[in-house]
Amino acid sequence: MMKYDSDYYSELTFINMEAEIEHRDGQWIDIYVRLTLDSAVPAPEEMEQLSAWVICNAGGNIVQIVALDAGCDTEYQFTPDEKRQLSAFVQTLDLN
Repeated sequence: MMKYDSDYYSELTFINMEAEIEHRDGQWIDIYVRLTLDSAVPAPEEMEQLSAWVICNAGGNIVQIVALDAGCDTEYQFTPDEKRQLSAFVQTLDLN
């Protein structure tokens, strides 16, 4: 995780991910991902419940990955490695 306007940085490992898929307006696919973290590196202290919102186009290509805390936008963003973990997970999903 990286925090906007801060030097905070940590690398989280997701040991389990569960997806809820919603098709929106015929051209967007919203994927809400519940995350279970490896306890070796916890989420930032002030986070209640870290999750991810992955937005894909109709072809299943990822357009954006957003960090959520208790379902709301947060001032944190995912690192490139965390995004790779989420991207690999999304590729396993049936988005049709």
